[in-house]
Amino acid sequence: MKTKIILFMIIVVLFTYFVTQNTENVDIYVFFWKYNISKIILIVMIGFVGVLLGLILGSIFTPSKKDKNKKTIPPADNPLPLA
Repeated sequence: MKTKIILFMIIVVLFTYFVTQNTENVDIYVFFWKYNISKIILIVMIGFVGVLLGLILGSIFTPSKKDKNKKTIPPADNPLPLA
């Protein structure tokens, strides 16, 4: 658990350093609209959306505790021949 916290803190520090290096404005075109925003805001928004998608998809594709506790049927000792 402690290694996860340390790894998370390292990632946050690296992300913060990366974001502060990109301070200029950039034009964003979304369909017919044009937005002029700072790269800092854009990078933070994309990072936030990525974390949310990861959490959502992780919860969808992770088997539930019910599935983990299911007993599996052991294979038969003498299976029927296929041919």
